[in-house]
Amino acid sequence: MPTIITPQRKKKDPFTNYGYTVVVERIPERGYTAIILALPQVQGFGRTVDQAVKSVHKDFRSFIKQAIEMGERFPGDLKSATTRIAGVV
Repeated sequence: MPTIITPQRKKKDPFTNYGYTVVVERIPERGYTAIILALPQVQGFGRTVDQAVKSVHKDFRSFIKQAIEMGERFPGDLKSATTRIAGVV
């Protein structure tokens, strides 16, 4: 079960940093899609990797802002979700 984070802000520090792992995949003939595994509703699209990452970042900021305004809780990053494997074919 993922760690749940409740956003809290200190009076002296109006900003809090949140970090998540983004997975970028190529969509043949369409460009790229970027998704935050811990927050599957946060996605981005673009013709290039950079555009997809910028798009998901914009959606992520919107998601965080809404979650904070509504007092919602959201999961932390899925660190164990990123594993590299290699194989010989």
